Formats: sequence, structure tokens, C-alpha cells
Amino acid sequence: MENAAAKAREALESIEAVLSELNINFKKSESDEVFSLDLYGDDIVMPVRLWVEPEYSLVMIGSVLPFMVEPQKLDETAIVLNELNSRIVNGAFYLDPEDHYIKFKITDSYLGAPVSKEAIRFNVELLLQTVDKYNDKLLAFNKGNVDRIYFTTCI
Repeated sequence: MENAAAKAREALESIEAVLSELNINFKKSESDEVFSLDLYGDDIVMPVRLWVEPEYSLVMIGSVLPFMVEPQKLDETAIVLNELNSRIVNGAFYLDPEDHYIKFKITDSYLGAPVSKEAIRFNVELLLQTVDKYNDKLLAFNKGNVDRIYFTTCI
């Protein structure tokens, strides 16, 4: 268990170092285990959280899209997200059934390996690019501007 705690501390230190190197302003939770920040895309401000799950040796990074899915679109949105996720190599979008927000999360394991600052940097950039690429398309689908067939054909 002591090794897991040391690895988790190492992961948190790597996250902080990368964010500092990238000149990204962030806040840490009172327990210093969750980093909160905003990333800026072409047309969106993404609230982002980075954290470590020591019991599973995971570094997690996630963001919430800035709109709620319309109640009548929940089922179709789940289908669309499933199709979208089948085409994404790293990370996944999911629909939170409780609050109706679409979230994107990347999970990276550090089990048996040191926590790589390069991997953290890559995942921060990947989250930014992926959410920025699909947020407008998902919003257009949610508003009914495009249907499911068009959406899945064009992604």
C-alpha cells in the first residue's frame, strides 16, 4: 500500500509539473488530489479536472460539455455517443444519466511504470482537441439541427 501511495504522489507531482510547464493556471483541491483548470478551444472554454485513482494506478482527465442534453434526446444521444466512441482511439464520451451532461474522459494506467510527464501532456492536448472537435457537432445534434444518420455519417 505504501508503494501505491508513493506512485500516486509521483503522478500528482507529474501532473503539477506539466501544468506549470505549459503555463496553465490551475487550482488544487484541499487534499491536493484533484487539479481543476480551464482549457480554451476554438470556440469553447472547457472545465477540466485531472486526478489520480491510486487503488487502480490510474491518472484520469475529464471535461464536461457546456450544455445539457434535451430529455427527449437522451436515448438517441447515447446511441450517437456509442458510434462516436467506436471511432475514437483514446478516451470516451459518455452521457451522465443523472445530470444529462455529456462528459469526455481519458484514463491512463501507470501500473508497473513511472508516471510519464509526456503522457500527461499528450492526454491534456488530446482532451482539448477531441472536445473542441466534437462539441459543436454534439450541440447541433442535441438542438435537432442534424439527425442521427447525418451525424454518424459526418463524424
